[in-house]
Amino acid sequence: MAAQLRAGAVLGATGVIAGAYGSHMLESHWQRDGFELDDADVLRWKDVWRTAQAVHYFGAVSMISLSSAVKLNSVRFPNASSFAIAAGTAMFTSGCYAAAYFADRKFSVAAPPGGTALIAGFASLVL
Repeated sequence: MAAQLRAGAVLGATGVIAGAYGSHMLESHWQRDGFELDDADVLRWKDVWRTAQAVHYFGAVSMISLSSAVKLNSVRFPNASSFAIAAGTAMFTSGCYAAAYFADRKFSVAAPPGGTALIAGFASLVL
């Protein structure tokens, strides 16, 4: 099995787990741990979580698709592209998930470099 397919499968599985947590546990975590969030804050941080979730799924599907493209020998820099997309997905989503979990932007520091890595990974597919 190609490394890209395995990475896509891991991203897909962890995306479903994160989605389930965000849907069923995130708000109760804030309440249980004493976060003082008004309705606007709850909506804002849930939106950040959903953004991470969307990018997480997109990264998973991209990696699975990339495994086929690599197998067809149609990617010029398969290792660089794969690494950038997988690492970018992990960095971007972990930054967003952490910020939403702690309801604090200071935990989102990994998101911008992760987004940059994603851009680089997709751009490398054009070469």
